[in-house]
Amino acid sequence: MAILAWVAYYLLFALFIMMMLRVILWLIGMFVPPLMDNPFARMITSLTEPIIAPYRSILPAVNGIDFFSFIFSIIVIQLMMNYLSQLARLG
Repeated sequence: MAILAWVAYYLLFALFIMMMLRVILWLIGMFVPPLMDNPFARMITSLTEPIIAPYRSILPAVNGIDFFSFIFSIIVIQLMMNYLSQLARLG
C-alpha cells in the first residue's frame, strides 16, 4: 500500500510542477502573447486544463482574470499530496 501511495504522490508532484509551469507561462504570456503559441506551452495547457476546468465553472473570474481556479487547484493538489505522504509513512 505504501508503494502505491508513493507512486500517486510522485504523479501528483509532476502535476503540481506542470500547474506551476502553467501559471508562470500564463503570467509571462500576458505580456508576450506569442509565447503561448509554442508547442511546449500548448502541451502544458492541454495537460492541466482538465484539472482547472471544473474549478473555473465554480469560481468566478475577477476583472476578466481567472486566477482563482489556478490557486484552488494547486491547493487541492497540495492537500492530496500531504494526505498521500502521511499514508505512505504509516504504511
